[in-house]
Formats: sequence, structure tokens, C-alpha cells
Amino acid sequence: MRWAGIVLLVTAGLFLLTREAVFPALVTLGMAGLLRYQATSGWRFGGGPKPSAGQTSVVATDWLEMTLDHGTGETSGLILKGRLKGARLAELSLDDLLALRNDLRVEDAESAQLLDAYLARLHPDADEAPPPPRASSTGITREEALDILGLEEGAGEGAIRDAHRRLMQQLHPDRGGTDYLAAKINAARDYLLG
Repeated sequence: MRWAGIVLLVTAGLFLLTREAVFPALVTLGMAGLLRYQATSGWRFGGGPKPSAGQTSVVATDWLEMTLDHGTGETSGLILKGRLKGARLAELSLDDLLALRNDLRVEDAESAQLLDAYLARLHPDADEAPPPPRASSTGITREEALDILGLEEGAGEGAIRDAHRRLMQQLHPDRGGTDYLAAKINAARDYLLG
């Protein structure tokens, strides 16, 4: 595209010379020369060299390390914490990335913002995708399950279901709660009902 512009400017400059419009022809040919120099030397209008493919920036949070290649614009990421520690973002499915994003929104807002930027670039429709299914069991203990539902030891099935229903009405993601809280409440119910 740049070379087509250079050819067009040279052609326009030569045309202007044949019409004896010397000053406009010199300006046009000078612009073509600058564009050619820019294309071959790496010099840019506004100063500074063009970013090379090897130049990168790294941003790290508690959970993520993201790298941006200035030349290509590609981003990559490494998970530093949690159950996916050591995994590269490029290796994860969209469902895994969305589940990670949900976890990060609860655990670390800064890391969630980084992941949102990554998803916006590589999966622009990620916000339209349904959230990934969550496992019903999160490995909680009986004491934790009772605490989550606000119940005492010996609570019956009716009390468990009532506590679950009440909490879900208050903390469901559609009512301002989070997927994380809803999953915890469901896991507590599932554990206690066996």
C-alpha cells in the first residue's frame, strides 16, 4: 500500500512537471522521497524508530503475566497462580478463559482487567458467550457448607432447601451477585443434600 502511494506521488509529480507546475511538482516528488525513505529506513513521521518484532512489554499482576509484542501487536499470557498455574492463555479454550475471568473478578480485579483486554482482542464476542458450566462440588467441608447456608448442625432437608432458595434470590448473578457466590451456595446445598 505504501509503495502504491509512492508510485502515485511520483506519477503525479511527473505529470505536474509536464504542465510546468514546478513548485507543486517538487513538493509532490519530495513527499514521495520521504515516504520511500520511511519505508526503507524504519524512520517514522513524529520521530523514533518503528517498533521491531523483538521489542516487547511485560505487565505482571498477582495472577497473570502478559506480554505485548510491539511489532506484531500479539499478546500472550502466563497464569501465575491458582488451579491453572503455569498454563499459557493461548492453550486454554474459550470456556476455560471465561471461567478464569469469573474467578479473577472475585479474586483480583487488576488481573481480571488484563484478561478482559486479552479476551477483547482475541475473542471479541466473549461477553456474548454463555458462562461455562461450573462443577457442583468444590471440595468444601460439611462445616463450610453449613456456614455458607447459615445453618446449624442437624438442619433438615427442608431447612437446607429454604436457606439455599433465600440466598440464591439475594445473590444470584442476575440480581447483582456473582457466579462465584452462586457456585458456592449451590455446592453447599449439593454437599448437604448428598
